[in-house]
Amino acid sequence: MDIVIVPVFTWSSEDYACNYRFVKSKILGAGGYTVMDMLVLEVLETMDPGPDVEDLITFGGRDFRVMQVELAAGKNPKLTCYDPSKGA
Repeated sequence: MDIVIVPVFTWSSEDYACNYRFVKSKILGAGGYTVMDMLVLEVLETMDPGPDVEDLITFGGRDFRVMQVELAAGKNPKLTCYDPSKGA
């Protein structure tokens, strides 16, 4: 039997299974480039209620802040998050 490890994130002291995509990017600002790591989570289970914009989640031992929550009829939420330390 194969063991499948499903990634999870933690919100409000509860773990939720997810698929994820990690994006490393730099944003040009007045003082030059700033690293802006983004995490996109596709939640694999029902969350009711789910996180809101600005809520903090933990994934892979790192904290991320929710910046966008996508809700679609009949689907679980998709969360776009950023690293509040801006990659530091």
